[in-house]
Amino acid sequence: MRMNKSSVIDAIAATSGKLISLQAEITKFKTLKAVLDSSRSSVSYVLDGTDFSSTYNLEGEPYDQATKLEMDSVKNLNRDLMTIQSEVSSKLQSKISQLEAEASTCQMSLTLLQLTLSSMKE
Repeated sequence: MRMNKSSVIDAIAATSGKLISLQAEITKFKTLKAVLDSSRSSVSYVLDGTDFSSTYNLEGEPYDQATKLEMDSVKNLNRDLMTIQSEVSSKLQSKISQLEAEASTCQMSLTLLQLTLSSMKE
């Protein structure tokens, strides 16, 4: 199908607008990924400085086991947080790659439209 000059100009404007929108989205997702990748979430096992064992007379094997379980829970939670952060980062990278592919296609279309326009007679 042969396009007239007006149609080509309209297509260039629409494609340019889409490209600008895609580039803005790419920038947004790259910023989100950079913030996520530069931050580390973690949970610490911190007591308030009170010597619980002597203050509350909590000594012996049951309390040692409870402390170990709590510390293991914190370690598992930190591992889970790191896993989730890694998964989200990976999904953001996938989205960035998808948008970059769309932008590349859009840029090629824009180039073809501009060539078409430049080859048209006045």
